[in-house]
Amino acid sequence: MKKTIILLLVVVISAILFFPLLGRIHLFDWDEINFAECAREMIVSGNYSMVQIDFLPFWEKPPLFIWMQVVSMKLWGINEYAARFPNALCGVITLIALFLIGSRLKSERLGIVWVAAYICSVLPFLYFKSGIIDPWFNLFIFLSIYSLFEYLRSSGRWKELGWSSLSAALLGLAILTKGPVAGLIWFLALFVLIIIRRFRFPLHGIAIAGFIFILILVGGSWFFLIALQGNYDTVADFIHYQIRLFSSQDAGHGGSFLYHLVVLFLGLFPVSLFFVLGFREKNSSDADLVLFKKIMIILFFIVLILFSIVKTKIIHYSSLCYFPMTFLAAMYIDARWTQQQSLPKAISVIIVTIFGLLVLATAAVPILLSNPAWIIPYINDPFAVACLNASVAWTAIDYLPAFILFVGILVYLYHRKSPAKRQFLILGVTSLLFIIGAILIYPKKVEMYSQNSLIEFCKSMKGKDVYLKSASFKSYAPLFYGDKQPVSNPISRFNRWLVKGDVDKPVYLVTKVNKLEKLLKQNPQLSVIYKQNGYAFLIRK
Repeated sequence: MKKTIILLLVVVISAILFFPLLGRIHLFDWDEINFAECAREMIVSGNYSMVQIDFLPFWEKPPLFIWMQVVSMKLWGINEYAARFPNALCGVITLIALFLIGSRLKSERLGIVWVAAYICSVLPFLYFKSGIIDPWFNLFIFLSIYSLFEYLRSSGRWKELGWSSLSAALLGLAILTKGPVAGLIWFLALFVLIIIRRFRFPLHGIAIAGFIFILILVGGSWFFLIALQGNYDTVADFIHYQIRLFSSQDAGHGGSFLYHLVVLFLGLFPVSLFFVLGFREKNSSDADLVLFKKIMIILFFIVLILFSIVKTKIIHYSSLCYFPMTFLAAMYIDARWTQQQSLPKAISVIIVTIFGLLVLATAAVPILLSNPAWIIPYINDPFAVACLNASVAWTAIDYLPAFILFVGILVYLYHRKSPAKRQFLILGVTSLLFIIGAILIYPKKVEMYSQNSLIEFCKSMKGKDVYLKSASFKSYAPLFYGDKQPVSNPISRFNRWLVKGDVDKPVYLVTKVNKLEKLLKQNPQLSVIYKQNGYAFLIRK
């Protein structure tokens, strides 16, 4: 009964945290608009087997998440709320899974602490309010690896077959969500685990056969479907794209080898600190718990090393690390929950120092952006300068996240000699309130500087019989917010024809101000309508 009540509370609290206000800001270029546009084009075209962008085959992603967004758009309409709704649902399911798994591994308290560690971390919380693929992709892989763990500790041929088949089905769903990198991560984890166990690993024929059959059936289903439809080029392009992501920088997203390490430490602080301390925890007498901890550590290092090696550096590539990080942190917190000692002084110093730096950083944001002249001389990018000159009102309420952190530090210092349990609660409440305040304030402000003028212009073109396209930079906003319909004139896809060809209706182009001079010099037939916040809007009649 107690477990059922806790589970209901997890569902209610996660629903309250994740579902409201999903549509209060526009989708962000590229990823959010990209995937939502794929879903919109499925609905408009009626072609649900092929992922499309600009009504052409889009080979970068499989369709499972796009199908989720299609169902959501059928329910909520083609809008921002519908595009983000699947991830809010994923957030609820993820927290349910963490509580149930934690309870099964050790105790209900561990399950609760694991849930708390997850929702009190900035990046995991933020992703459940987004419209990107990774939350579902990560959940499928994590549950597949957990099923592998259950396979290892199960006894009996049919139980082993059941867990291995479930692991394969979940891994297949991960492949259908984002691609074969799911299989790479899973098999690398298995390989390392086999080595660590000195090749003492139960590999039974029926379980292996079931795993392979289900994996091919589920993970390969869409690829088989489009191949049967004769779209072999899409499969080939998809494979080439996956290879290119590993071998070269994509979309200008390069970075240091330590990029993901820094992102994870700051994006999950202070949970990331407890994760590091979790490595030092003495092994439990529970062999199953020790095994699961090893698997989580293996998963963390595989994801971290793999995506540190990959040339393309994007913040959510390492997001699968959230599961092992929050688990080890939860283990550390759970081990100290009943102890009367406070956290070690060195740990408190680190926490107060980093929170103090975050207070300064979050307080500096509205100050500096309210006075862009202070920072513009140090920026050598005309587009960024123009964006910073956007008219955005910063008020006293915008200091709320910094104020929450500051008060949290004071309360923590007041209780610096209290039992660790109380200190954990203070840090958790402070982090959660900070996250909620930051999400309510910063995304809207960021959009006003970065893309609001672009989105509003595209929305103004919706329903008009015109051509609308971005020029000299890549954007999916003209497609989604301009509500582009299937083209009747295929040549209209090309900017060269739009600016120089014999067009049959007005052409509207959007470019960045740092690209404008060159664009007008090459195409004097274009006229500037107006400039706003880093963008220039042009017309060719």
